[in-house]
Amino acid sequence: MDVANAPFFIGAVLAWSLAAPPGPINALMAHGAASRGFWGGWFVGLGAVTGDMTMLLLTWLGVLRIVDALPWLKVVFAIIGAALMLHFGYGAWRTARRHGTGNETTATGSFAKAYIIVITSPFNWGWWLTAGSSMLSLLGWVVALGFFVGLALWIAAWSLLATAGATRMKRFSEFVGYAAAIVLVVFAGIMTWFAVTTARALLP
Repeated sequence: MDVANAPFFIGAVLAWSLAAPPGPINALMAHGAASRGFWGGWFVGLGAVTGDMTMLLLTWLGVLRIVDALPWLKVVFAIIGAALMLHFGYGAWRTARRHGTGNETTATGSFAKAYIIVITSPFNWGWWLTAGSSMLSLLGWVVALGFFVGLALWIAAWSLLATAGATRMKRFSEFVGYAAAIVLVVFAGIMTWFAVTTARALLP
């Protein structure tokens, strides 16, 4: 199959290759699904997908390149992202300690968590400014459709998997809560490192 003639398929495969590795969104999705069922994870994923759609729109309008030209804004966003991940990680840890009986997050809250993490991530900015924009320019908007369909399939599959685990394994939600907290703290550390190194490079 000529890949140039299959942009939809390429977009879907690219989405899965990016979504599958461990990260803060997958951690939040697993925690939400294990604690509150399929929709608890799905709304987290929907927030992340909507965040990527926002990034796509900003890339298309050229806004992202203008913002990218303001280096200190990257530092600010990285700090905000790190603080949010620490906050969400603490919430996941606290829920796990209570054996999954902590305060329930609403669908709107789950959506907002993931959306804010995506749009404040300088790494996500970098992807859309480089690989994302190149993907669109080379293969057109059909590849973007395949990309977002692939993401939608991933969030459904991951939420189903986490929900199934919670129904079959005792204290699964507790384990996932601790794991999610650790992943979020690790990525908060990465964000903090990015903010510090970027700020040091900008200082005279």
